[in-house]
Amino acid sequence: MKIYKTYKFRLYPNIDQQELINKTLGCARFVYNTMLYEKETLYKENKIKKTKNDCLKELALLKQTYPWLTEVDSMALTTTIFDLEDAFKNFYRTKYFLKYKNKDKKIVIELII
Repeated sequence: MKIYKTYKFRLYPNIDQQELINKTLGCARFVYNTMLYEKETLYKENKIKKTKNDCLKELALLKQTYPWLTEVDSMALTTTIFDLEDAFKNFYRTKYFLKYKNKDKKIVIELII
């Protein structure tokens, strides 16, 4: 039987790192809410489901429209779309509707080594 160890670390980022973390979280929240709104409206109006690949193509257009999205890591924004797709899969199973992300939620980052 394998035994896994986990370690929790407290991070003390400097001011520049804090700014980058906040920008990344804000951009990820913006992309999540934008894609969720578009998926909702497209389904309500036309009964068409927007796929993950459609959202990834739309992300490139969002980056052209909003240049401040290019300031953060692209993998964080891509992961946000994957998280939204997983949330929709859970929605289809459980029928609990998705909520928009807001700034007030507390985020706990746990590093597993």
